[in-house]
Amino acid sequence: MGEPLIIPVGPDTADQPFKVALPANVTSFLYTNNNPFAVRLIGTRQGRPFAIVTPSTGWLWMPGTQAVRTSVRPEFVSVMSVDGPYASTSPDQKAGRGFVELQYGTGHS
Repeated sequence: MGEPLIIPVGPDTADQPFKVALPANVTSFLYTNNNPFAVRLIGTRQGRPFAIVTPSTGWLWMPGTQAVRTSVRPEFVSVMSVDGPYASTSPDQKAGRGFVELQYGTGHS
């Protein structure tokens, strides 16, 4: 895996493109969401208009999760925090500010 990309995330960060510099021969990525809230992310491939994630589009990563996924080689990503599944009874799961980590490399999902 390559060096981690540390991406700032908040409820208002969706329209801020985050540039992704991919290592050669990348086939997958590891995401880590150590936040108490959920995170949405969508990637934009080279040559396409910047895609902005919404509360109901893109990958949905629950609080405190990590997994490996197959990469579609994005040039930019759009991220935002969203309420976690228990936000109505657990205020710390309300969409907030934090960071999401992405690590690109070769591997399997």
